Amino acid sequence: MDESRARFNDTLLDLSRLIDDEDLLRMKFKSSGEVNIGKKQGEKITNPLHLFTALEERGHLGPHNTDYLKTLLINCCSGKTDGLRVLESYEQRRDTFANPYGNGYLPAQGYTAVPELAPQPQTVPASGPQVVYVIQGGVDQQINNFQQNLNRITSKRKDLDPEITFLTKSLGRDWKFYMRALGVHDDDIEQVSCDHTSLREKIHQCLSLWLEQQQQSASKYKLIEACRHSSVQRNDLATKLESNQL
Repeated sequence: MDESRARFNDTLLDLSRLIDDEDLLRMKFKSSGEVNIGKKQGEKITNPLHLFTALEERGHLGPHNTDYLKTLLINCCSGKTDGLRVLESYEQRRDTFANPYGNGYLPAQGYTAVPELAPQPQTVPASGPQVVYVIQGGVDQQINNFQQNLNRITSKRKDLDPEITFLTKSLGRDWKFYMRALGVHDDDIEQVSCDHTSLREKIHQCLSLWLEQQQQSASKYKLIEACRHSSVQRNDLATKLESNQL
């Protein structure tokens, strides 16, 4: 095993210790559709290292291919930055080894900046080679944007908390039909069903996933309409939601 691969494996091991079960569940949900991880393999992913292996097998992760993993860490870890910092530190060390001039800078020629981040030009001291460099950065801004988005989702979740609690207790055996009526994907429903044994926990996790997917579009109206859907026909629940008899 070469040295660069060993450093990469050590980084993945460090990351795996910082990703909890809820983070992993969100990462599996997000990556299942984006990188085509099938249901059968998804069921076998019980720790972060299994997920990393699946991403590598599909060409979405490697020692020099960490952008997708960074996206997962930003979007799926509830604003926690420890894992992102570990990956960022690895990228800086990796780029330092790749750059003969050191200092963590990459030559501007042939270098593609991180999408949506404006590169900042910087020159080395006069005593060294007169080459223009760009600094790869902007993680703090990405985290800040994610945190703002997370705050909006949290606020929406609090607004709908009484309705979510009521549906968690009341849906019963109709819950899968209801989730489909809401627009939750079948693969996500089945993954939640496999990951949890309690019926109420399955319902709550699916509703939480729906809130994350809908974000600001989530509304009490959509919850009520799903109750009235032809495949659900729970007008009793819809009436109680409308009249706030929760």
